[in-house]
Amino acid sequence: MKLKSLVGIVVLAIFGFFLGLFLLGVSVFGFEKVKVPQGYVALRYNTIGDFKSEVLGSGYKISTPGTDIVQFPTFQQTYVYTKSTDEGNAKDESFNFSLAGGVRCTANIAVNYHIEPNKAADIYVKYRTDLSGITATFLRSSIRDAFNNIATRYQVDSMMF
Repeated sequence: MKLKSLVGIVVLAIFGFFLGLFLLGVSVFGFEKVKVPQGYVALRYNTIGDFKSEVLGSGYKISTPGTDIVQFPTFQQTYVYTKSTDEGNAKDESFNFSLAGGVRCTANIAVNYHIEPNKAADIYVKYRTDLSGITATFLRSSIRDAFNNIATRYQVDSMMF
């Protein structure tokens, strides 16, 4: 009888040790519950080793140790690059470009765009930032380049009509 109870105590002690070790690991490395609202997709990606991402729909998602979750809106976004401090950013984000003949112009531009849910992982892998970072850098640069490339084809009088 004493041997069976001693074995039971040892088994219970070992179980308690591993349970405590697990709980310590969870508290240090952590599991995180993330709520992904409607109109968003979540990317769960591996932070240890190879970059592998998984596109998740809306709802509650769990970020396990060694993974992180990034959210991307899939609904239409509108951003205004303007000189006005009432829209867009508080600083001057208008575009300056030259027409043929060297005439300088300034334009306030509004852009509408959305992310296709199945492309969100590719976008995150390419830019490694959220949508506001992409809007402030890559999208702005692309619009500026397009204006500079196209505007030099037009004279002032053709722009007025």
